[in-house]
Amino acid sequence: MLRQAQELRAKVVLDKSDLDLLSQLVGSFSKLREIESQFAEKVAESTTKRQAVALGLLARTFQLGISCLVNQLLQNFAGWNCSYRSLLETLFVVEWIGQDSQRFEAYFEGAAPGIGRIKTDFCGRHPEFADLYASASEVTHVGSRSLHLSRKHQMAMSDELPFTATSMHIAGPQLAEMLGDFAKLVVLLEQRLEVLLIENFDLTTKGEVLWTKGAVESKFGCLAWERANH
Repeated sequence: MLRQAQELRAKVVLDKSDLDLLSQLVGSFSKLREIESQFAEKVAESTTKRQAVALGLLARTFQLGISCLVNQLLQNFAGWNCSYRSLLETLFVVEWIGQDSQRFEAYFEGAAPGIGRIKTDFCGRHPEFADLYASASEVTHVGSRSLHLSRKHQMAMSDELPFTATSMHIAGPQLAEMLGDFAKLVVLLEQRLEVLLIENFDLTTKGEVLWTKGAVESKFGCLAWERANH
């Protein structure tokens, strides 16, 4: 699927800045795989609930990041926004758990606050993410934007719809802005996850043991997903 997306995207002229961002994203995905490998090497004879949550957040970041990229390359408007919104929510949770390691258990047991509360707390401290989340949510939920009617000013200037249910027709500055926001988000998650899984590894070893065998990287999200889909 990724190869098909690349072939489709090759038909669209990209600015050098867009190509640079795509290269940056490839580097970020490689870094996520590296974090997973390092973490798996550290986990020895057992895996705790905390470590399972940490690995789940890493896998979710990697898979949603791939989903965002593929949907953008395929010009899938709804798919892009749904994946991007979910990736933002992953950042909110990573940050929330990073503030207090005991929250690992709360998340594992389903006792954590709802994502709405976690999002409100995060955006209160980082207001620049509020508009990004609101914009993606307008498309994720069924409404005028999700039905592709958000550019009425453009529709009035042209007999053609600005985009259809299967194509975004987004290019130029708007494409660069979308890719730029996405690349920044992936880098931020990459940094936060490295702190959570590697720099604060000792915190993940505490608490109840979930598995009596060590983590094997092929069981988890990054490399396992790639091996299953290539």
